[in-house]
Amino acid sequence: MSEKTKILVVDGYLRNSLAILRSLSPKGYHCDIIVQEHAVKPYGLFEKAFRSKYAKKVHTLNRTSEEQLVKDLLKILEAGNYACMMAGGTYFSNFISKYKEVFSKYTKVLSESHEKMAKVHNKESCMALADSIGVRIPKTYVAHNETDLIKIAEETNGNVIVKLEDSFASKGLIKYTQGKQFFIDNYKRDFGFNINETNKPLVQQFIEGDLIDATAFAVGGDTKAVLTQKRVLTAWLEGGGGIVNITNDVADVKAGAKKMLEHLNWTGHLEMDWIQDKSSGDSYLIEINPKFWGTTQLTISSGYDYPYWYVKHALGEPIEYPETYTQGLQYRWLDDELVTILTQPKSIGSFFCEIGKSLGRFFASNTKTNFFITDPKPFVKGLADAMIVILKTWFFDKK
Repeated sequence: MSEKTKILVVDGYLRNSLAILRSLSPKGYHCDIIVQEHAVKPYGLFEKAFRSKYAKKVHTLNRTSEEQLVKDLLKILEAGNYACMMAGGTYFSNFISKYKEVFSKYTKVLSESHEKMAKVHNKESCMALADSIGVRIPKTYVAHNETDLIKIAEETNGNVIVKLEDSFASKGLIKYTQGKQFFIDNYKRDFGFNINETNKPLVQQFIEGDLIDATAFAVGGDTKAVLTQKRVLTAWLEGGGGIVNITNDVADVKAGAKKMLEHLNWTGHLEMDWIQDKSSGDSYLIEINPKFWGTTQLTISSGYDYPYWYVKHALGEPIEYPETYTQGLQYRWLDDELVTILTQPKSIGSFFCEIGKSLGRFFASNTKTNFFITDPKPFVKGLADAMIVILKTWFFDKK
């Protein structure tokens, strides 16, 4: 592999993308990134100055129409001689997939077809597909009217999760667990029945248990690796993305993931969210994210280097897939952990409880953090981002 092999990483400041850079650049690849222009230009300059040392060049795209984004990205590809392009976040993963045929004239686009991406990204079609092939899912509903809503309340006792079918990163997700009438009254207030058919609110049975992430890599539906990890701490304590995760081995999750990958004839990376019922031990698929995930660094640190594998696959180079990964490896994103502890607890007791758990994790064995002594600048940027969120929550978001 030539040291001049160039990789373009879209959405380059995300922690998903940072994991990609830290995977590829030390192996001799030249990595450039694409970012969107920050609304506050001075902070945009700070972001650029405190980017990863592995991001050699930063291409900045203006926040504009999708059509213009395509044109601007084509100009970068035409001039850049990139062997491969991949994306970190949800929006640009879907974007490069949507225009894969156009971009493929200039580079290898490391993404599945847009048809497959859309099928699994959309929560309604994803759940329908999983159910059709025997993958266990929570009871899932759409409330078109009050009659539907009352029926759902009766069947679930009003204990549900509601999320939009086209959402990501737990945005807009609401949990109702205070009984039938509470659910009915609050659902009508929060969502109503004027349904947008392209982004409907889905109502899912609430299952109490551990959130388990399955991260996978496949080629033509042949599963090469599946890693499972438990969310120890989530972004808003009772849900959201994992910010402290630990690798484990959940057999029924792995079996379900393999079944989905085979049915989809999937090539590349994929992340699946599962909930493991604490009473039965059974795991239920709750959504699929066809992109690199926030905990990608944990997957890589555990021995499954999906970004590297995908590049080698795209370039037709042989890959030696390891048979297993490190289990019991805990990974902490310290800046996000700080935000959660200082903004999410609902009581003084909860606050001190989370502080105690966080301090205890500094003494836990087999634990890594997102501070890289060899690449410290992104951690500084992360702390700055964290302080902005904390101060905004404390002083400006109070009702």
